[in-house]
Amino acid sequence: MLKSLFLGVHPDEANWWMQSRHLSAGYYFHPPLAAFTVRAGTLVFGEEAVGLRTAHVFLATASLALIYLFCRELGSDGRWSFFTVLLVALLPFTSYWITMVVVDTPMIFFSLLFALFAWRALSRDDAMCWYWAGLAAGLMLLCKLQASFYLAGLTLLVLTTPPLRRWLRRKEPYLGLALCLTVMSPTLAWYAAHRFEPIIFQLTSRPGFLHSGPGDYLLKVVKHAGWEALALSPLVYLFSLFGLVYGGLRGFRERRLELLFPFWMALPGFLFFTLTGGPPRWGFSFHIYSLVLAMSAASLRASDRPLASPRFGKAAYGALFLLPCLFLSSLSLYLAAGSSLHTGWREVAEAVRAEAGEAMAADGKSPVVAAPYYFIPSEIAYHNRDVPLEYTIAFPVYENEVMCDDDRYSPWTPLRSLAGRDFLFVDERRNPDGYETPAAYWEEKLALYFREVRGPKLLRLRPPAGEERVFYIFFCRGFKGPDEGMGEKGEIRRYLETARESLHGSSFSRHAPLPAPLRGR
Repeated sequence: MLKSLFLGVHPDEANWWMQSRHLSAGYYFHPPLAAFTVRAGTLVFGEEAVGLRTAHVFLATASLALIYLFCRELGSDGRWSFFTVLLVALLPFTSYWITMVVVDTPMIFFSLLFALFAWRALSRDDAMCWYWAGLAAGLMLLCKLQASFYLAGLTLLVLTTPPLRRWLRRKEPYLGLALCLTVMSPTLAWYAAHRFEPIIFQLTSRPGFLHSGPGDYLLKVVKHAGWEALALSPLVYLFSLFGLVYGGLRGFRERRLELLFPFWMALPGFLFFTLTGGPPRWGFSFHIYSLVLAMSAASLRASDRPLASPRFGKAAYGALFLLPCLFLSSLSLYLAAGSSLHTGWREVAEAVRAEAGEAMAADGKSPVVAAPYYFIPSEIAYHNRDVPLEYTIAFPVYENEVMCDDDRYSPWTPLRSLAGRDFLFVDERRNPDGYETPAAYWEEKLALYFREVRGPKLLRLRPPAGEERVFYIFFCRGFKGPDEGMGEKGEIRRYLETARESLHGSSFSRHAPLPAPLRGR
């Protein structure tokens, strides 16, 4: 909560705020429960940063309590359970990411509920817990589809553990699964109505190996592991691996269900996101279970070979794990507070608001605010939430799949319905692909799709630290309507390559094929 007093709203938070104002059974990136959580939280606590984050802070805190309860039920004593919770609470990823408005927070909470009830069903032979586990599974899947890895892990646990296979002949697990699917049914129907395009996008565009050669793929895997190590702190990352390797082996060798259960909760998701690459946040929730496993395994090893001085063990725990986590957490919050993800957006929104006001004063009509990726319009909408403007995604030409979006899905106004409208088109010179977009590109590109293009007006932001940020703001009259050439991925990169080869650059044609270096896939 204190963090909200100095940390500006992240683009993902602004986007979930937008989604919460356009409630739906599903969205392009994720299922809808996070949007409903944000809507409920802001109705009670308000829409400023503190109120926006309050519900997720509550869920993050409740998740820590569930981790403690889960550890106790696995057999750890109160001391080791507390050590586990304290470690998870102090992780850089927890202190920065999980306490913001992100989809991972409710997913982690409901996954822990699912794990707790599934454990009780298996360890206590409590058939009723399968129904509670099914309900929790449906809710965690309503947060994020990657939660299906927990269902896969539970299935693998039952299949590979002979005493548990008797549950395959019982009705309760299948009725629990039916309850899970019932909870998910509105979203499944929504996916079916959209021909499962969002799921296909997730499966085909996000994994790093699908569009990379062997060298690039290996680099993605190494980068993913490296960023995960920083997000957890390097020694905690190694401790997590220790849990998977040593804890898993000991669980199989000694047939310890209290080790095998967290092992299978962690392994499928950990392997998938490590081997496919991507941002470190995608695989974080699985490290929670591998850390629980690591602590359980460490406690067993300590009981096998007691330390001569228990104080030494506590000192090592603090020096190796807690102090580095505290340092990296403090550093990450300090860097985040001044980063482009959390600063400058209010100024961009004010500039757009002024431009929209001028357009409305001249024509009596409000322009549509458009940008090539969701960060920009989400932040503008959040900071201009008292101004009735429409927003859309237009010209998604960048190759960064993490920040892309589709104008046909909520909360955006579909491009096909905007023919004839005026636009305020906004982009940042430093683009998501890691280089600078020249204004000349947009001048040529936009002229093909509008009757008249004015600008760009340049908004220059000079943060206390880091490089100057420059935003382009174009006023575009009379949108001619969308076509397939609007969103050619990699077009700017090819434009720059062609410009380097020719002193005259290149030109676009709305209807004729682009020159070979600029042609889309």
